[in-house]
Amino acid sequence: MRATKPVKPHKPTPGISQYHELNIVRLALISIQRQIEKTFVEWEYTFELDGEEASLECKGHQDLGVPHGLDSDFYNAIVHLFVQKGANEDGVLTTTAYEIIRTAGRVDSKHSYQSLHESLRRLLQTQYYLKKSWRNHKKRMWETLSFQHIEKLQFITEETEHGNDLSSRSVIRIKLPQEVVHSVQAGYMLLAPEAALRALEQPTSRALYRLLEARRRDPMNPQVIVDELHYNLMDWARDCKLSTDVPKLIRRALENAHQELIGIGYLREVNYSGRGQKQTLEYLFHPRFERVVDQQLVDLLKSHGVFPGVAQNLVSKYPERINPSLQRLKQLITEGYPVENRAGLLIRIIQNPADYSMPQESPPAVRTLDVPRAAPSEPEPLPVVVPDLKTMKFLLQPFEKDLGTRELQMLWDGLEEGSIDPLQVETLTVHARMPARREEALQELRALLKKWSGSALPGL
Repeated sequence: MRATKPVKPHKPTPGISQYHELNIVRLALISIQRQIEKTFVEWEYTFELDGEEASLECKGHQDLGVPHGLDSDFYNAIVHLFVQKGANEDGVLTTTAYEIIRTAGRVDSKHSYQSLHESLRRLLQTQYYLKKSWRNHKKRMWETLSFQHIEKLQFITEETEHGNDLSSRSVIRIKLPQEVVHSVQAGYMLLAPEAALRALEQPTSRALYRLLEARRRDPMNPQVIVDELHYNLMDWARDCKLSTDVPKLIRRALENAHQELIGIGYLREVNYSGRGQKQTLEYLFHPRFERVVDQQLVDLLKSHGVFPGVAQNLVSKYPERINPSLQRLKQLITEGYPVENRAGLLIRIIQNPADYSMPQESPPAVRTLDVPRAAPSEPEPLPVVVPDLKTMKFLLQPFEKDLGTRELQMLWDGLEEGSIDPLQVETLTVHARMPARREEALQELRALLKKWSGSALPGL
């Protein structure tokens, strides 16, 4: 029996993808259920994996319950930011509450910050025991381990230290477990198109989308993807970490998410067969929903030290920029450009080619004869040296108090996207260090940000 009728598919435009650690998504350590009863503070699940018995145990905080609903959006936003900022070996991410809210696709509101605060506490205080179910991709083996989503959480802004709620200005330091760090560095990640996530309105829909995307993949070889999945309804409810074992309630809990996933063109059909606890569930996927990437370009980036998941995302977004960016990287190194992290510089060149005096699209190569040129009658103009993003962050940091943490983050976002001219900002930061021009330069920085964001900011 067919559960839903297809509607006109919504095709998300190719664009940014979000990084997800594949074990966490595949095991659904965070319940896809939007809301839970106060008594839902633990769960346990035993299953067969690769011919052996595996199990998962979760013990949540008595007052907070097990991770669920929006926790999935927030935690995956944290993992994405961690990868985006270089995936440090120590597992530490320093970010702002505003940045997590924005990355998770939530509105900038008091309710969102309250939800984030509670979610972080729940992710910190929940304990897991995973028996032969965590995939060590590098060692190609299933591991048994104790696990926390967050090993250490520190609020390093004054208002939060005194027990007040989070705000856009709150700075947060999060330490992720080494298992997550090593998975990310080994490329054991799921890339989810941001357009698809933004098209899904409900947390349950987004969580189910991530889970299905992970389950479509062979856990030992994630490049292998299937176009249909089949589950016993009761087993699937346990996989999703639903709090009910009543078939009618399970179907009801999944219904809206199924409708949304069909609506965006991700699923073709969702079919049920059988009765009661013996019901089976069939998912049929649109095979062309995802954009296929050029694996040779991915391998080329990997050979230059770019993490596999990051390489796949860059090739998916900017296939035409890869080879020109590699050529530009070689030129910069030859010219003596200071390089602390070659892979990091390559990523920045691909993302913001204009920042490195490189055209967006390189013209076709033209073979020329080696003929001596006459000396120019006038000296050639010196090339414009555009400061890199690391330099810009260093220049802007002293003005956090004047501009505000949130506004500084927005300015940084504009520079990263290439929407704000780094040379103009560099000039203004230099002027802001001069007592006679300080106020004028700060006002110009605020005006620049206001023009870019399209909305009034405090103090303008």
